[in-house]
Amino acid sequence: MSAERRSIGRDRGLTLAYCAAHFGKSLFWNCGTLLLAFFLTEVAGLSPLMMGGVLAGSLLLSAATDVVIGRTLRRRLSFTRSAAVLQVVGCVLASMALVGLFLTPLAPGDVRLGWVIATLLTFRAAYSLYDTPQNALMTLA
Repeated sequence: MSAERRSIGRDRGLTLAYCAAHFGKSLFWNCGTLLLAFFLTEVAGLSPLMMGGVLAGSLLLSAATDVVIGRTLRRRLSFTRSAAVLQVVGCVLASMALVGLFLTPLAPGDVRLGWVIATLLTFRAAYSLYDTPQNALMTLA
């Protein structure tokens, strides 16, 4: 198959590889959510009540940003190449936000909660920019 014709949905091997990667990302995401709760309480020093509030609020933001990104970028999400570019941008931004979140223990105690909220909300929004195109690519496959 020529390079121009190899694409998700047309090339069975490529499609199966992408599906396997999507499954692996989903497993990583679910494990990461459990580890995030541990990190926020045991490493970052948030109380369980604060951790629960921060996680609940960030999940609500994540749901809202998924809808906004899906509606705003729906035309770009309809094409494999543009969806893949959005996914790469979202991956880079989410990675940077996650590094910021993991720097929380270095923040002074009086700004730690604000730091967690800011970095986690940034991560959730950036992750939506990564995950929404990935879901669109699965649909295209």
